[in-house]
Amino acid sequence: MLTYRRTPLEAPSALIAFALVGCASGAARPNDLADKGFLIEKRYAASVARVDSAAARALLDLGYTIARDSGEGSRYVHAAPRATWDDCVKAEIRAASQHPIVEVFVITNRDGDSTESNVGAHNRRRVPDVTVGGKRMNADVIVKMCAIISVSARMDTLLGVAHAIPPAVAAAGDSTPSTPAAESSAYDHLVGRLRAGDTLVDYTAARMAYTKTPQYKPYPVRWEGYQAMYAALEREKYAELRRLADSILSTNYVDPDAHLGAMSAALHMGDTSRGQFHGAVYRGLIRSIGARSGRTLDSAIIVITLQEEYALLQARGLERTTVAMFQCGRSMCEQMEVIDSRSRTTSILYFDISIPQAWGAKHLRRH
Repeated sequence: MLTYRRTPLEAPSALIAFALVGCASGAARPNDLADKGFLIEKRYAASVARVDSAAARALLDLGYTIARDSGEGSRYVHAAPRATWDDCVKAEIRAASQHPIVEVFVITNRDGDSTESNVGAHNRRRVPDVTVGGKRMNADVIVKMCAIISVSARMDTLLGVAHAIPPAVAAAGDSTPSTPAAESSAYDHLVGRLRAGDTLVDYTAARMAYTKTPQYKPYPVRWEGYQAMYAALEREKYAELRRLADSILSTNYVDPDAHLGAMSAALHMGDTSRGQFHGAVYRGLIRSIGARSGRTLDSAIIVITLQEEYALLQARGLERTTVAMFQCGRSMCEQMEVIDSRSRTTSILYFDISIPQAWGAKHLRRH
C-alpha cells in the first residue's frame, strides 16, 4: 500500500505541478519501516526466489549497488544511494538538488500462494521544494516516487507481468482485439465526428481509443499548459486562453479541462455557438469519467490520466485530502478521501489507475 497526503484542491488554477504525485507523508508500516518513506506493494504469482532475483536485477539495471541483503526468509534488499536521476524527474527538480541521494529497498515474503513485494525509498538528504508556474512542489516526494516506480516497473518487466486492461475497460471497446493502428484510426474517426459538431459520440470509446494512440503519454504529468491556461483566464486574456486550450486539444481531444478552457474563452469572446459546443463535449467527458460510482472497489472510477481525476473532482465540487494506492486484483487502484466543498462532509472514492500505470511500467524504465 502506497499512502500519501496532499492539501485540498482549491481551484482549477491550483492544479499541482507534480511530475507524478502530490504532497505526501508516509504511512506507518510493519517491520519498522515507517521511517523509510513510501512503499508500493504488489503481489506476484511467482516464487520468492524468482521475485528476489528480479528485485536484485532491477536495482542493478537501474544503476544501484546492493548494500545489504538479509538472506533467506523474509528478504530485505537495501541498495546504496546512486547519483543519477530517474527519467520521470523534471528538470526543475533536478536543478533544486546537486544530485539525488536516494536509497531504495525491496522486501519480499511468501503470502499464501503468491509472493508479496514492497518497494520503497527514502532520501539521505531532503530535496528542497521547488516552485513551478507559481506553485510549490514537494520535490523530495517526487524524487522518491520516481525511484520507486522505476524499480517496480523494471521488476514487472523482468517477471513478465502482463498489464492487462481490466474487464470493465475492455468491455468499453470492441469485443475483439484491435491493432494500435486500428485504435488510432478509431480515435481519429471519433474526434472527426466531434469536430464536425456531433456531440453524441461515445465518449468512453473515444477516451479508450486515445490510450492506444502515439499521442497518449500520461507520465510524466505535465501541468505547465494547464497552469498557463488558467493563468490566462485569471488575467482575462481570452485569445491566449483559446490558443492554449487548442494546443492541448491538438494532441488530446478528450481532455475535459482543455474543453472547459476553450468554452470559457469562446463565451467571453462572444462566440456562443463554439462555447456551447465545448461545454457539451466537456459534460460528455465528465459523464464518461464518472460513469461508475467509485464508492466501492468493484465500482472504481476508470481514468486514463491523473488530470481526469482532478477534472471529475472539480466538476463535483470535491477536494482531495488523502490517497492510498494499492494493487486491487489485476489493476492498480487509489482509495481517495474527499471533502465536499459545500457541506464539508467527507467520503471515499476509488479510482482504477491501471491504464496509466501500465503505460508507465512500459515506458518509464531503462533498458
